[in-house]
Amino acid sequence: DGKMAYDKSMYLAVKQRMDERRLRAQMEAAERKEELYAALPQLEQLDRKLAATGAAVAKAVLAGGDVEQAVLAIGRENQAMQEEKRRLLAKAGLTPQDLEPRYRCPKCGDTGLVEGRRCECLQGELQQEASRRLNAISPLALSRFDTFDLRYYPNVVDEALKINLRDKMGEILAYCRRYSEIFSLRSPSVFMIGNTGLGKTHLSLAI
Repeated sequence: DGKMAYDKSMYLAVKQRMDERRLRAQMEAAERKEELYAALPQLEQLDRKLAATGAAVAKAVLAGGDVEQAVLAIGRENQAMQEEKRRLLAKAGLTPQDLEPRYRCPKCGDTGLVEGRRCECLQGELQQEASRRLNAISPLALSRFDTFDLRYYPNVVDEALKINLRDKMGEILAYCRRYSEIFSLRSPSVFMIGNTGLGKTHLSLAI
């Protein structure tokens, strides 16, 4: 699928963080719900009745008779309770969504998967983890675009090249930043040449 491969330890580390994030969101939602139940006992009663809908349908099927009509009646009752719940929450300035877990990624619910495929949020987390690990073993872990200081380059015109050296490095810095921002698998390679100490390693790590 064109995605970078990551080793098992990296994937497990990211998955553990996402699992903890998802669990924390669920626990916070449960706490909010308990607080609301204390303030609105009728809401808890409605939720209990709504939760029993599935069992009521199963009971109607097992009982036989006109199952279709029984299920339709349960559905109408369920809809009425949903409407009552919305009205009750609206009086408190809330919606049913306010009771749901507030996942960082609404697409996958912080599971990392959408229809069996890797979610964009998981891909981003893996990339950040890979970057963090690379920086941890790099002697230049703080090499970023915002730490590239153009003041190290003389603000003078090179007579042989007929260019201002600082301005030229500013152009190179801007090019590298743009390159990193729009990078894709179709992007051309960047080949840097020059004497030691001109910033090639810094810009390479920043990219």
